[in-house]
Amino acid sequence: MVKILAFAGCIRAESFTKNLVQIAAGAARQAGAGVTCIALHDYVLPDRVSVPIAQEAFDESGALKDARRQQSVIELGRKLADFSQKQATRRD
Repeated sequence: MVKILAFAGCIRAESFTKNLVQIAAGAARQAGAGVTCIALHDYVLPDRVSVPIAQEAFDESGALKDARRQQSVIELGRKLADFSQKQATRRD
């Protein structure tokens, strides 16, 4: 079975994007997919990294031009994976 994690980028309770995600998730379920919908405001991210002027921040290969910011994003990914593992362990 295909598994889908669905979420909207907006954290407002009355988000139009959230409504669209719910509609799409319902259709995916009807098509046989396993769908989990989450609300981003329910998750505490371990850190934040901003990328100002994002349309100019990346090189042709998709990496950030600023090496320090690239490393910060990589570290964020590691922290998020660690945090998620700890959360999963708590639920078991």
